Amino acid sequence: MEKIRVAVDKGNQVWIESFKNQDADMLADYFDEEGAILGADGKVIEGREAVRAYLKSWMAQIGPSQFTIETIDLYKVSDEIYEKGAYELTIENGNRYEGKYVVEWKQGLDGNYYFYRDIGI
Repeated sequence: MEKIRVAVDKGNQVWIESFKNQDADMLADYFDEEGAILGADGKVIEGREAVRAYLKSWMAQIGPSQFTIETIDLYKVSDEIYEKGAYELTIENGNRYEGKYVVEWKQGLDGNYYFYRDIGI
């Protein structure tokens, strides 16, 4: 699990840096080809290229933003890796949002772990 935890921490750091620097490509490339974002609003964005377009639009709307991400629990069920966590997002205009999430991580053929399902709750 230590290798997995390092990969998850790296992925979360990519998330933080991507929003800070408005780099949707960097974050989208960290999603599995079949990865998806499932928003708390019920919207589902599926596939890396759809995720990329969604992230570009979202980042353009909110401007450079500060995320803090806390992994609360990380567990493995069979070959599936799940992360439960909490986040705080402060957008360019100063508005602040808090929430929780679950991420399913998927190991790629290259051995790296990728966001597979990002679920806002």
